[in-house]
Amino acid sequence: MRPGAGPPARPSTQQQALTAPCRPAGIRVAVCVLVCAMLQINQLSKSYGARSVFGSASLVVNRGEAVGVVGPNGSGKSTLLRIAAGSLEADAGHVDTAAGARVAYLRQSVDAAPGVTAGERFPSLFPEAAAAALDALGRRLATEDGDGLAAEYDALLDAAARAGSAHEVLAALGADRIAGDAMLARLSGGEQAKLALAEVMTAGADVLLLDEPTNHLDLAGIRWLEERLASFEGAVLLVSHDRALLDTVADALLVLDAEGGAPELFAGGYSEWIEERERRRAEQWAAFGRQQRAERRLKEHISQIESRSRYIENSTIDFAIRKKAKKIARRSTTLKRRLEREAASTDRIERPGERPHGIGVAFGSAERSASRLVELVGVELAPAGAPLLGGLDLALERGDRIALVGPNGSGKTSLLRAILGELSPSHGSISVAGSARVGYLRQEDALDHLLDLTPVEAVRREAGVSQVDASNFVHRVLLGHEQSRTPLRQLSYGERRRLALSLLMLKGANVLLLDEPTNHLDLESREAVEAALDGFEGAVLVVTHDRYLIQSLARTAWSVEGGRIVVRDPEEIV
Repeated sequence: MRPGAGPPARPSTQQQALTAPCRPAGIRVAVCVLVCAMLQINQLSKSYGARSVFGSASLVVNRGEAVGVVGPNGSGKSTLLRIAAGSLEADAGHVDTAAGARVAYLRQSVDAAPGVTAGERFPSLFPEAAAAALDALGRRLATEDGDGLAAEYDALLDAAARAGSAHEVLAALGADRIAGDAMLARLSGGEQAKLALAEVMTAGADVLLLDEPTNHLDLAGIRWLEERLASFEGAVLLVSHDRALLDTVADALLVLDAEGGAPELFAGGYSEWIEERERRRAEQWAAFGRQQRAERRLKEHISQIESRSRYIENSTIDFAIRKKAKKIARRSTTLKRRLEREAASTDRIERPGERPHGIGVAFGSAERSASRLVELVGVELAPAGAPLLGGLDLALERGDRIALVGPNGSGKTSLLRAILGELSPSHGSISVAGSARVGYLRQEDALDHLLDLTPVEAVRREAGVSQVDASNFVHRVLLGHEQSRTPLRQLSYGERRRLALSLLMLKGANVLLLDEPTNHLDLESREAVEAALDGFEGAVLVVTHDRYLIQSLARTAWSVEGGRIVVRDPEEIV
């Protein structure tokens, strides 16, 4: 079963949308498009200055369909959603929604203005706040004129009608403890994001535009959202790096690239796209190899012709024979021009991009160590005197691959800090073997103190290796030569995250404690992180809500349940 596999994909797909009948069967194509198409994006293009973000983006999202928007960071995914939502102008093209369709848009971040409460910003989630706002606006309507106020009152009345059913959604997202009178600016980014998602999911919309909806959600929240989207009767356009979510809910993917070209519409989920991408990559390498061999044979033929011509000219003074040699030489000139034309041809096959790969045994091979690297006996954690985790009798051994999962705030990061010695247990003991070398990847960027250095300079400073070894290492980690000469602050978050993880291995860690290593990474960077971990010989304990990572990496799961940790099979978790 593929990671995150869920209900079977719905039968209609994007590539069939304009040519095949949709539900109910038998309706003519033209009528079907009018009835079923909830969102149509037609030949959208957007540039910032001389930089093209994307061009000629087109898709149709029918009723009951979901389309995922994927691509590297900076490829224009959020820009596309902003245009679809009407909050940003496109340079060309247009967006159409079905007549009367209600659109709800989830941004990646919330504008938390000072002095505004959660209830005032999200009245549809808090009945008391909605009632108070309606009362205040009703008094204004009694003394003021204006269609704007009437429209605002109608919208608030609609929000108040939905507020009574919002608690269940807030509870599913882990946000039910947030009070309506809490100052929005004082809430964490995660709490703000959950409120915004709850508002969108209770809006009664026909079209959902979702930008990274699983950010800040734990596994239970992600599963809840997945079930809601899979059964949603309207149309969904979502930007997501959650590969399991894309597998389960997406009927098609709009694949953007970093070069600003025309996006590709692919019918299928993430796993199917990966299979297709690998097939295409194999074909590209095969075609590139054939081209290289043909060029090599042609160059060898040219060299033979030139050698033969020179030999004839140098071996005789006979005019007729030397004239023949020059005629032979002209043949090599013709072939060289052919090579030049082929090199400049638009049909020329460029070298395909390399795939992310792991660190390998040359760097990052864990040193031999004790079989048991970390042991917890009767451990209880109570930060600031508040009981958090208890009854922990656990061990981390060489070769372990353990996913630490549980609700947000259940103590996962605290457990990592306790193993590091940053947090003392209130009871019990934690022992770390003398041969254990622990590397810790925090949730935030671990390379802030190196941002002015290039990757090669950072590797030399942190790991104490030679210039040659550092250069070779960076090339394996980041692939591109340009990246190795670019200061870290100019690299993407994903590139810095991959470099930080790889540095832990290079420095000889044989125990990796990883706190949400794939958070905020695009799909390519997530694959690169997994590739970096592949082949690592030490122990890995990773806090993550990334189900794809859990299934590809973990052999065991430590699940936080009711203040204790239960050892489970990863299949039970995902």
